[in-house]
Amino acid sequence: MPFYPEKKTDELFEFLNDMLLHELVALNHSYGPHFEALEEKIERTEQDIRADQEQLVALQERYDELERQSIVEAEKRKEALASLPGNGAERYLQLGYFSVFSVADNQQAKVSIDIKKIKKRISDNEMQRAELTQEKKESITELSIVNSVLALKRKRVETDRLELSSSSSPTLRN
Repeated sequence: MPFYPEKKTDELFEFLNDMLLHELVALNHSYGPHFEALEEKIERTEQDIRADQEQLVALQERYDELERQSIVEAEKRKEALASLPGNGAERYLQLGYFSVFSVADNQQAKVSIDIKKIKKRISDNEMQRAELTQEKKESITELSIVNSVLALKRKRVETDRLELSSSSSPTLRN
């Protein structure tokens, strides 16, 4: 988060202008660790997104594989149902065995849940990355204001120093 998020640009300029030169220099230097920490968070978030995307691709491939397997198992069940012997009551009892989900169906349901979790995690990380990127932009803007005030202060100090040295030095006479 920028150091002064509650201040508008003109308020920040005024606030910083009231600071002493050494305070501004210290403030300027404190942005370094701030930006390093932000960059580290952004990089970590991007790594998490890439890892989750790779995992998502693998899970989607597994889901597709299980779906094909489930179709094959359903065809086998259909063939088995068509060839069931016995009268209506016996066939009805045997249907209970064939109507249960297959192993592939159960695994597919679990993989589907995992896919949803990963998609949510990717979405959350993308949102976090966007927030961090926005924070970085705001901090850059704030630092540019600090630097402009710092440059003005340095210029004033130099101007004051030159005026002081010219007024205190003896005037040359011919």
